[in-house]
Amino acid sequence: LTLSVGNQISGIKTTDSSDNSDIRFLTTIGGGTRAERAMIDYGGRFLIGKTSSTDVFKQGRLQVRGTSSEQASIVVESTESGSAGPNVILGHSRGGASVGSGDILGDITFVGHDGADMESRGAIIRAKCSATVAVNDMPTHLQFFTCQDGNNDLAMGMQLNEDSTVLAKKSFV
Repeated sequence: LTLSVGNQISGIKTTDSSDNSDIRFLTTIGGGTRAERAMIDYGGRFLIGKTSSTDVFKQGRLQVRGTSSEQASIVVESTESGSAGPNVILGHSRGGASVGSGDILGDITFVGHDGADMESRGAIIRAKCSATVAVNDMPTHLQFFTCQDGNNDLAMGMQLNEDSTVLAKKSFV
């Protein structure tokens, strides 16, 4: 499918390789050159700025790649006239049932290339259910893990408890 307005051409293209099929989204850049901007690959992953899925600790369903911080950013913007702002929501259930004490509600994981691959985690911010849950009652710790020099093990350095007390491995000055 090709769409054109004047001399501007954009398109949607499908590609087949053996039993796999991708959908690619193209736009026209200066000089009339068509450039691929995004694709949905055969595994159902939505890829922006890349032509194949990569494993960055995990292969997520949404992957964004760029050659600069601006190109590799995801923006969530609210233009609501009230005081509420945008949200990034991480949710977990046990197959539609309630979570339990000790269940991880979500992680924000920071990964860097270590010279071999993108499998090494540098830090994690984790929300973890800390007691028995009930309807509209979700007691949760917020935990902060970092990786020390010389190994690949993450250690919890700080935890914000459900009662707002802070546990820290070392005193902060």
